[in-house]
Amino acid sequence: RRAELVGKSAIEGDKMMRGRRLSDAMLMQRYKALAPEHRKMIQAMVDGINKRIDEVNADPARLTPLEFIRWGIKPTRWSLTEYLALITAAPLGRDTYEIRNLEFLKAMTARYGQEKAWAIFNDVVPISDPDSPTTIPAGDDLAPARPMPTPVLAPAQLAPHRNVASAAAQTKPTEPVKGASRCMVIGPEKSASGKVLMLEATADGPEIHLKGGGFDNTGFGSTGWGVPTMGRGAQHGWLLVSGSSEAGTTFAEKLNPGNRYEYWYKGAWKKMEHRTEAFKVKDGTPFTHEVAWTIHGPVIAWDVENGTAYSQQMGVHGRELDTWVAFAEMGRAKSLAEFREKGVDRLGWNLGACYGGEDGTIAYFEAGALPKKAAGVDPRLPTPGTGEYEWTGFLTPAEKPHMINPRQGYFMSWNSKATGWSQEGDNARIGATFRTWLGDRLAKNGQSLTLLDMREFNGKIFNALGAV
Repeated sequence: RRAELVGKSAIEGDKMMRGRRLSDAMLMQRYKALAPEHRKMIQAMVDGINKRIDEVNADPARLTPLEFIRWGIKPTRWSLTEYLALITAAPLGRDTYEIRNLEFLKAMTARYGQEKAWAIFNDVVPISDPDSPTTIPAGDDLAPARPMPTPVLAPAQLAPHRNVASAAAQTKPTEPVKGASRCMVIGPEKSASGKVLMLEATADGPEIHLKGGGFDNTGFGSTGWGVPTMGRGAQHGWLLVSGSSEAGTTFAEKLNPGNRYEYWYKGAWKKMEHRTEAFKVKDGTPFTHEVAWTIHGPVIAWDVENGTAYSQQMGVHGRELDTWVAFAEMGRAKSLAEFREKGVDRLGWNLGACYGGEDGTIAYFEAGALPKKAAGVDPRLPTPGTGEYEWTGFLTPAEKPHMINPRQGYFMSWNSKATGWSQEGDNARIGATFRTWLGDRLAKNGQSLTLLDMREFNGKIFNALGAV
């Protein structure tokens, strides 16, 4: 509902968020599946928010936040489902390039013919670029290497009669894609104090300190979430970066010519879930917007004239609240084993978890629900949604890239590929000149480093990025 506050500039973001939003019934189903302790924590967060709102409304002249005064609105109490909707909203972007990749391939084919276009496509949009820097150095990944998918020129994905340009325009970001969080972790052998040093940048939020109930940790979190997403616990620090793993698939759904809200799936027409959302716009005209879901996920683009809708399946679907639980448990952990088993392994959202312990241990885990995709189709292009190319499962914790105490004594991640066999292409453009180059060089050459050195590194990294 940001458009109600700031106007038409927020319309596209609001439409996307409403499209992702789970129904109240589904939110409560997810909530009731949690352990009683975690349900109690979440309810306590809602109660705490409402207590403060009541305090503000009892003394509005003194306590009303400046933003509410500027927007001309009054704080209102939150329901449990409103809080659940907030914490299940991440990740916020559509996180997909497959439709735009198909648009690019079709443009190259029209200009150069299929054979040359395919060569250009594989050069510009590789499944995995061997020159891309990785968070985990060669030889340090404790997960078994997985075979890299082979480029597949599948006729079912080429869509000669679809209006791909229109679909690509519907999924185009409303703002330029920006880099998310980065972390640098220095092991004790490169530290002047013999202690682990940790740097996080490009991420911030309200500071939170939790104490009691097994908690004694502090850090910062996303506005409204209530638990630190990164910070310092009793015996460790932890940082997070947005992952670049293959955590989703865009499916091209075959629509019923007589009903746009039915699609062909495993030999039969299946009904979409759909609803009409009403929007108000500051200094603008109210409007309505159709939201639809297939078995794969929310519909993110329509090409009704050519019998196609594009929906997005994400590994986090069904595990949205697990990410909140994971954040809580990563802060409460009393050992690396607890941090991983109760926290990292619970994450549904694809994140890179950076760990530094009081005992000198440093570690990195590529986390989240990472699917095992079907063979026979190219992961860089929309996958037929008719049922033949469904996911076959998810990587287990042991199968996801991870390392403990890398031999080089440090690591840096800035939404990087995790390891050499990690894919890229449908949601990342990395390559040899990726932005981690300076941070990696500084950490590699540094000795007897201090927190002041880390601060200086941070400034140099920002300046180098701005010069590119």
